[in-house]
Amino acid sequence: MNPTQTIQQQKPEIRKSIYRRPLRQPRRKLEFQEMESRRCLSVDFVAHDIGPNEIQLSGTIRVADFDMDGDLDFATFAHPESGVDTHVSWYENLDGKGTFGPGQPINELPITWIEVADMDGDGDPDLVSASYSFTDPDPQGQLAWYANDGQGNFGAPNVIGHDDMPQFFTISDIDGDSDPDIVSRFQGRIAWHENIDGQGTFGPQTPVATLENQLYKVKTADVDGDGDQDIIWDSYEDSTLRWSENRNDKGDFGPERVLSATADNVWNFAAADFDSDGDTDVISATAFSEKQQLSLYENSDGNGDFGKERIVATGPHWTVATADIDGDGHLDLVAGVRNDVVWYANTGRAFGPEQFVDKVGVSFTIANSTQPADIDGDGDIDILVNVFSNEREGRIVWYENRSIVRSERIIGDANNDGRFDSSDLVLVFQAAEYEDDTPGNSTFEEGDWNDDGDFGSEDLVLAFQLGEYEADVVAATESIFEEAGIAKLIDPL
Repeated sequence: MNPTQTIQQQKPEIRKSIYRRPLRQPRRKLEFQEMESRRCLSVDFVAHDIGPNEIQLSGTIRVADFDMDGDLDFATFAHPESGVDTHVSWYENLDGKGTFGPGQPINELPITWIEVADMDGDGDPDLVSASYSFTDPDPQGQLAWYANDGQGNFGAPNVIGHDDMPQFFTISDIDGDSDPDIVSRFQGRIAWHENIDGQGTFGPQTPVATLENQLYKVKTADVDGDGDQDIIWDSYEDSTLRWSENRNDKGDFGPERVLSATADNVWNFAAADFDSDGDTDVISATAFSEKQQLSLYENSDGNGDFGKERIVATGPHWTVATADIDGDGHLDLVAGVRNDVVWYANTGRAFGPEQFVDKVGVSFTIANSTQPADIDGDGDIDILVNVFSNEREGRIVWYENRSIVRSERIIGDANNDGRFDSSDLVLVFQAAEYEDDTPGNSTFEEGDWNDDGDFGSEDLVLAFQLGEYEADVVAATESIFEEAGIAKLIDPL
């Protein structure tokens, strides 16, 4: 029986399209290029609206198990510019499958950003917020955290600091003592606050950089591969991305270094190992410049020397987030672009073309936050999104990933022995269905590895590009192709 038919009988609404591969380090450093001729396995999404528009012009979404019941809830906030009463609320995942209850308020301050972490070391996720008034001519901002009792009941604000206009921040262990500290962007500077006792008692600001130009986001990552958290930020007025080295794992930061001098008006960015070579790369998103694109900056040497900008996709990108959407072991990209929510598959060698999660429609102008997470607990990555319109109406939607049935089976492993090697190629060519005239007659065991029902060159290209074949398969492949009278399809690594 065709394995696709078996899956469909068990759960008709799900179509098998991905086989998850074990993670492996590549055999060489990978080069990212345009991938127009490469075929990515499809992923299908189904949209689920979450309640009425009670959060208008909403801000960032953060996901966590706030009530400690084993599933993922989420928190978001009304932006101070929304014209409504500003507050942070969390939404309970009632059944663990993505049915959400009404918002439960945590505070009623003019919030500009939120993050989630266990600030007091008691094992449950607490909430941290930055706030200040957009209307106050002399705004006095505040960083604060709210303790969670493990059931989603949050206490009064624990003030970290009263600072002028805290707008964005991130949470990371800056000083290497295994508790969460806070790195913040303020008006004209970046600073961090130490979690002194691991229970949420914070010290004063420690300066990192003084900024002549306005920045937007600040994030942390191990840029130079020395095991501690460095700081990355964008400076969109002078079109740069910059970073500062954590020199001793204690929060002693060196002078700022230019990551890219061509990052024109960056609106968002993500830092992760996109090419599977073990170091931190950066993807930037621009929406308000002539470029309007996603750009990749590869960490060339693992020490924080970055290569030239490479275009991943064009168009005004508002957000960018990372997750393994298709279950192949590589970090894909999820983005809000134009009026749509899209994703880009990462094969480990290149990012594929734009694939729609949802065409939101022209009435919605921005997908303001995209948060990948397993909302329904089925083992694959769904996407939680908020959008808002010109009429300042907000909508929170989660998109269920309906395509992935996860398996440990390796692409190309036709005989199911746990590896892709010459014996698999012998088996599939013996089936004599390679590019025959009978549509839809091939199973996985007969060479249909991209799940289109047929065994053809695209299946072989896919299997070899994923890099799972054994070392001796190169010579064996050439001899098999010669015996079958088939030209060599690709140049193996």
